[in-house]
Amino acid sequence: MEMIKTPVIPVLLILILSCQKLPQPEMSKAKTILDSAWVEDLQESDRADFQILKDSINIVLERIENQKSKFGLRKYDYYKEQLKSLLEKAEQLIENGKENKIIEKLSKTES
Repeated sequence: MEMIKTPVIPVLLILILSCQKLPQPEMSKAKTILDSAWVEDLQESDRADFQILKDSINIVLERIENQKSKFGLRKYDYYKEQLKSLLEKAEQLIENGKENKIIEKLSKTES
């Protein structure tokens, strides 16, 4: 019986140590963007793009949640990179929207 217990411990250690850390900062940032009111600053054409990005972010977050429910061998690197890329695109759209609002306000004050 002693021989069976010995190999189990190293196998469990390998499984536990192979788990990757949850990409919590990226997930928090994504949820902040999803819950934001920045969409108001976007032009009509950008709103559709932003909605597509939001849908994609939700899909990635859902896949991360699915990984969380797995025992051992959790792999988040792929989803973390996807999330970073989507967040960069969303931030760029938001920044463009803010710039457009400033330009719009300036042009109204000059008129």
